[in-house]
Amino acid sequence: MFAGASLKPDYFKSKINLFVALAPATYLSHTSAQPLQEAAKHWRLIRDASLKLGIYNLFLPNWWENTAIEGICSIMKSTCKGVLDSITTTTTEVDEFSTKNLVIQNVPSGAGYGSLVHYAQLIENAKFSRYNHGPEKNMEKYG
Repeated sequence: MFAGASLKPDYFKSKINLFVALAPATYLSHTSAQPLQEAAKHWRLIRDASLKLGIYNLFLPNWWENTAIEGICSIMKSTCKGVLDSITTTTTEVDEFSTKNLVIQNVPSGAGYGSLVHYAQLIENAKFSRYNHGPEKNMEKYG
């Protein structure tokens, strides 16, 4: 919505009466999630490797994995808490762990490499911006 409204304000003004954003993730440079911070350092490598290998989707939803994760986390709560704390900005000291199984089963789920690379770019640039394809492709796509 933020991107659309900034790129085509007249269109969105004519179509949207009210837009409410509750804590939207537009600036990610302050994230405490270590995997995202590490990805931000190497986003160009991740993008190039994904394209060369033909990997476009990561973490596809999978019933078997979700069931296995739920079973493992019911036994190894401290391990799951550690994993969850490393990939999200939730805090197990504040957030109730009984709901963490739902989070662990669904995060990340159905993410494309492009989304992860874009998050990394937003962290590195410390500003809200379009996906960076590189100078040549950016000129082709965005002018």
